[in-house]
Amino acid sequence: MLATLMIRVSAIAALSLAFAGCAPYPRDTADSSSRGAQFGLTVGASADPPYVVIGPDNTVSGSDAAIVERFARAHAFQVHWVVGGHDSLMAQLEDARLHLVIGGHAKDSPWEPKVGWSREIQTRERPPSPLVIRRFAMPPGENAWHVLLDRYLVAHESAR
Repeated sequence: MLATLMIRVSAIAALSLAFAGCAPYPRDTADSSSRGAQFGLTVGASADPPYVVIGPDNTVSGSDAAIVERFARAHAFQVHWVVGGHDSLMAQLEDARLHLVIGGHAKDSPWEPKVGWSREIQTRERPPSPLVIRRFAMPPGENAWHVLLDRYLVAHESAR
């Protein structure tokens, strides 16, 4: 009788552990994917002409902004632009207060180990200008969010 009870308790414990692992994977630590779907994307933009152009009324345009807008449309997200200086925006990104930051990301950026990065995109401002490599900064630990953006970039924006 005691052996049967122990077997049942062990089986229940094993099932509980198995079902605990059934949460969606990959996961976001700060819930960026669901916040983006529910409230819209909050995207930081620092001036980096011609890829990120900030208008006098804080409108955001340029090829990087166009990619973000296409991604948002493909997922029915609204985009809320936050215009600012690069370091200020990156600090907000590090704290997961922004979904992305576009503009001015150098390979030797001091932010390199502190935030996540999208796949690289080969783009050009307009033909016949040369192809350039661009990427977007993303909050650290937001794995589902990274996968969602990277899959889009690979499928639609010539990311590698």
